[in-house]
Amino acid sequence: MQLTSKQISQLTVIVAGNPDESPVDKDELLERLPYETSKESLQFSIRALVKRGLVTVGAKEKRRGRLRATLIPTDEARQIMGAPAAGASATYVMDEEALKILEALEA
Repeated sequence: MQLTSKQISQLTVIVAGNPDESPVDKDELLERLPYETSKESLQFSIRALVKRGLVTVGAKEKRRGRLRATLIPTDEARQIMGAPAAGASATYVMDEEALKILEALEA
């Protein structure tokens, strides 16, 4: 599956989730991305990831005084990013294309 470097960055944050293992919301994702973007642009990107079946929009939770929708990675997204499927103990090797893009971002 062809993914852009920005999609790889977004999936990295979404799959990692929060330190307490809860899913991230859009504002948390926006804060953790390694590049600058607008909230509107990020929402467009999230819709593209949803359309490709890599992310689902979860239930709204009360966070920081407001209801916020969470972003849930699908098992396919977890596999691409080298994370175990939800509830699984097995690990996966990161997709070669995703690994190359991620390495280029970190360089």
